Amino acid sequence: MAGSTLVMLPFIVRQLSPDQVGVWYVFLSIQAMVFLLDFGASYTFTRLFGYVFAGAATLEDERVPVRRADGAVDPMLLASLLSAAQHTYLMLAVVAGGLLMTAGSVGIHLLTRDAALTESVWPAWAVFVTALLVQTAYLWQASPLIGSGRSRRNYEILVLSRVVQVAFSVIALWLAPSLLMLSIGAALSVVVLRGCYGWSLAPIRNMAATAAPNVVERRRLLGVALRSARQLAGPVIGVQLTGRFVAIAVAWYAGLAVSAQFSIAYQALVALNAIAFVVETILTPMAAKARLAGDQERLRSIYCMSVGAGGLIFLAGGLMLVTVVPQLLTWIGSKTALPPHAVVWVMVLLFMLEMNLFMSTHMVTLLTNTVPYWRAMVVSGVLIVVVTVVVGEAGGGLMAFLIGQFAVMAAYNYWRWPAVCVDLLGLRLRDIPGTFLRGLGTLRSGRAAGR
Repeated sequence: MAGSTLVMLPFIVRQLSPDQVGVWYVFLSIQAMVFLLDFGASYTFTRLFGYVFAGAATLEDERVPVRRADGAVDPMLLASLLSAAQHTYLMLAVVAGGLLMTAGSVGIHLLTRDAALTESVWPAWAVFVTALLVQTAYLWQASPLIGSGRSRRNYEILVLSRVVQVAFSVIALWLAPSLLMLSIGAALSVVVLRGCYGWSLAPIRNMAATAAPNVVERRRLLGVALRSARQLAGPVIGVQLTGRFVAIAVAWYAGLAVSAQFSIAYQALVALNAIAFVVETILTPMAAKARLAGDQERLRSIYCMSVGAGGLIFLAGGLMLVTVVPQLLTWIGSKTALPPHAVVWVMVLLFMLEMNLFMSTHMVTLLTNTVPYWRAMVVSGVLIVVVTVVVGEAGGGLMAFLIGQFAVMAAYNYWRWPAVCVDLLGLRLRDIPGTFLRGLGTLRSGRAAGR
């Protein structure tokens, strides 16, 4: 979604009013919050499927799995894990549906009641929510595909679905610019996405079909995944979920027009974030295999490659955001501008620190099979919400919202957990550049494995 929205951004800001742009990005912020309600279950399931396809004999809460003597995939374990993943996201879709149809609808009404809109927001909201709930129910499908080492196929599916969305939305915005057309484009993307995933998962389903899922094992695995995800809820609440809350708070306190300025920069950085995590996603199955094999050097290379590549992507993207993008917005006749450069660079810094934090916490979880940082993250998340509300009530501007978020996270989480990860890996600062370069070979082999 992030990449397709970035491609559509020039058409959105040219064809829609600032208030319409603000509403659309409130929609996308709500979508991001719904996806984050799994509290890290997607990463947990990807890691567990990685273990299964690496030949794990069983899956436990806080112990690294023991590898089967023959190294083969256990069909019963695979079938049970597939069933557990499906049940998890079905429950999540039910919960999300209740929240969206009640609190979500009330929030949309309050945000748009005084907005200068040329259309009713409710048809667009109805289509958007329906597509979002269908997508939520099937979010589990990416995990077995990535866990089996087919990362390339996963990204091919994502690209195809986004191309369909972009093609429809651009044409529709040109002919009949409205929020409804954007929502229909998002719905078409979901249809393509789910159909392609279903087809691509057929070999994995066939492998699992040789042994029926064990109900007792499915429930046990569901508990393993949810307990791990519950611990991962800390970083999700402390960083990503509160980040989306800040985006909605900007619309609430500063108005939809200012929110539109913030949102186009935010969406560009979300797209950069998605690109930055591509490397880590490709290397996730390799990391699981290296952990089972006790290959510490390979884990160090994977970590340095993931963080290093992500940092370079953000630096290059941030530079383009403050130099090239403003000129492009002027050239296309955009009705919405970017925030001031200082605000944009603070946003780039926040995203880079969040990326480093999440990649570090993912590695800590892989190394220890526990999540020791979740309490600190929850406390930070609560503090960010409180600080955001205080800043908003005091009439603070966009920079004040960002500085408040930075101050809370920089006090502990931004430095603490990357330091723990580096210590667990046995990395020294002077070794990181060389390890990063060796990781280039890891990335190339990871891409080959994903083919």
